[in-house]
Amino acid sequence: MRTVVTESEHRHGAEAIGAGNIVIGNGIARVRNAGKGEFILFRTHTGEGMPLRIKDTLSSASELVTSDLILMTEPDFRKLFGIPENYVTDLAVSVRNPEELSTIASKITRLFPDSRPIIRDEILRTYDSIFSWRGGMMIVILSAAVLAFVIFA
Repeated sequence: MRTVVTESEHRHGAEAIGAGNIVIGNGIARVRNAGKGEFILFRTHTGEGMPLRIKDTLSSASELVTSDLILMTEPDFRKLFGIPENYVTDLAVSVRNPEELSTIASKITRLFPDSRPIIRDEILRTYDSIFSWRGGMMIVILSAAVLAFVIFA
């Protein structure tokens, strides 16, 4: 699974990337065996090939979050996925008063019934439960290995 992110061309991030370029996470670089300056061929929504040059890779310090991340310009994103100019896929909203987050989310849901507002706390809780579950599984596996060694000894 890959995460593709873009910003408006008026923002610094998209201007730094440049048209025809992408910035990728280290996980994608490893899987594709590709590095800075090389091209990755993507298939557009119509099936055409769309080569994009790797401008840079993201820092390994943030690999837990950015391993599968692809950053590209908005025009490249729209061409790749066939999204018309007057449509968007995701929006980020800042709220000054954190206590109003649920109220704002419910208003967004009422105005746009097909949308699904996700609050940052929900994302953090999800990550916490996923990694806690994985940590618990590692303890169970390690305990089973130690028990097998004790029985064998």
